[in-house]
Amino acid sequence: MSWLRSAVNKAVEVGGKNNITRTVKNYADTVVHQAGQAVAGGAKIIQERMVLFLDPDLGGEPMTFRDVFLHSQALEGITLSMILV
Repeated sequence: MSWLRSAVNKAVEVGGKNNITRTVKNYADTVVHQAGQAVAGGAKIIQERMVLFLDPDLGGEPMTFRDVFLHSQALEGITLSMILV
């Protein structure tokens, strides 16, 4: 959203210092701020609802889906290298 703020600032510079350009700049700053807050709030909701996997055979900490995927890829690579040797 920084591109929007940058574009509005350029327009305000060109438009001078009258009340309309100042109002547009303030409105755009508010929009950018609200959008940033919405993104942060959405990330917080997703983080709270993220599912973690726990493999009792591995022990250790709970893993995200990404960690489980990378672990399975590593095991597949090890298995293939053992078969091909």
